[in-house]
Amino acid sequence: MPVSGGFAGVVLGVGRGFAGVVLGVGGFASAVLGVGGFASAVPGLGWLCGHRGGFVGAVTAVGRSLRSRGMVNERQAERWNGESARRWLASRERHAAVRERLLPHLYRAAAVRPGERVLDVGCGCGDTSVALARTAREVVGIDISEPLLREARRAEAGNVRFVRGDAQVDPLGAFDVVVSSFGVMFFDDPVAAFRNLRRTGGRLAFLCWQDALVNEVFALPLRALGAPPAEDPFADPVWIRQTLTSAGYHGVRVQALHEPARLGDDVADVTAYAMESTLVRDLAAGNARARSLIEAAFAERQRPDGVWIEAAAYLVTAPRQGRDAGGWSAPIRGGPRGATGRGSARSGPAGGRGR
Repeated sequence: MPVSGGFAGVVLGVGRGFAGVVLGVGGFASAVLGVGGFASAVPGLGWLCGHRGGFVGAVTAVGRSLRSRGMVNERQAERWNGESARRWLASRERHAAVRERLLPHLYRAAAVRPGERVLDVGCGCGDTSVALARTAREVVGIDISEPLLREARRAEAGNVRFVRGDAQVDPLGAFDVVVSSFGVMFFDDPVAAFRNLRRTGGRLAFLCWQDALVNEVFALPLRALGAPPAEDPFADPVWIRQTLTSAGYHGVRVQALHEPARLGDDVADVTAYAMESTLVRDLAAGNARARSLIEAAFAERQRPDGVWIEAAAYLVTAPRQGRDAGGWSAPIRGGPRGATGRGSARSGPAGGRGR
């Protein structure tokens, strides 16, 4: 779940499950052990998708309505329609800067062509959707967060729309391409969610973060304060392949990406940002040298034009898939666009978030 502020806190859930990175509002990641199952991840900081990452949602064809089966990530929906969204929006420019050099990899992999329909999962503020709409016939962006979608709708045009929905459970229409910029890590049940995405028939391309202690978007303060390793399934290429294969995808490829990213203006700026997070505050508690250790870590990345770090992500792709016989639900006509069947609420990262 999003944490107030930046770096995330470690939360252990009840039962077994894979841990997931959860976005700290405005910021850095936290580890969460999913209750009884897979953990969700929510991108923070640039978890970026223009996007807080955001929760994933599902939509039908543009101009048609969404038939919701009910959201399964209600805690995330509550958070991302409240304070977490407000704080993320306050750092929107920082998030965009962090993902700036990663997004071209996603766009090339998606290879959207004129005439194609695109579903942007966890669209957040809609930056990725708008970029893809320059080529696509139609783009539908989906997220759980109404505050982020409100920002996205400022750019809504004839061939790009933004709706709320839950891609894990809602029936989807047909899409040529399914993309996500750090917005697929929020599912309560990743296998079920990706199986639902597969039913669109579209090829898949998404970005997710590498390990938080390797990826310097999160790593520098965590390493400086001795944070323990956190299990994040999306940081494991083997887990990603197995999960997508279990969902029915074939030809899955996972490519490691490393790109420079501007995290902030100076050491004071990025240190203050990091110190907003629950995990960093917890690690720093009782440690009189905590701030100076973080500052020293960031000082090594200071350049004349800001603090630059190395963002480490995975680009995951799969070719066009056939729809499951009997498993695909045609778009439902009628009703308000973007309705969820629950008075509106949501689902990323995503959301994407975005994120």
